[in-house]
Amino acid sequence: MEGKELNDIKADPGQKNDIAAGHPEVVEKLLGDYETSWTSLEPATEHNFTKVLSVLHFP
Repeated sequence: MEGKELNDIKADPGQKNDIAAGHPEVVEKLLGDYETSWTSLEPATEHNFTKVLSVLHFP
């Protein structure tokens, strides 16, 4: 994940105001949760991605 932008969707539905600087603990928690979640999915996505590539390149 590249960005570290945090928005309050209720107060700012257009996502015009980045509030990450005022809530660094929330940003770090969300990034940590994202990394943990993505890491747990990597084995499944790697297998499926390889399978799709095999089908595309070796019909």
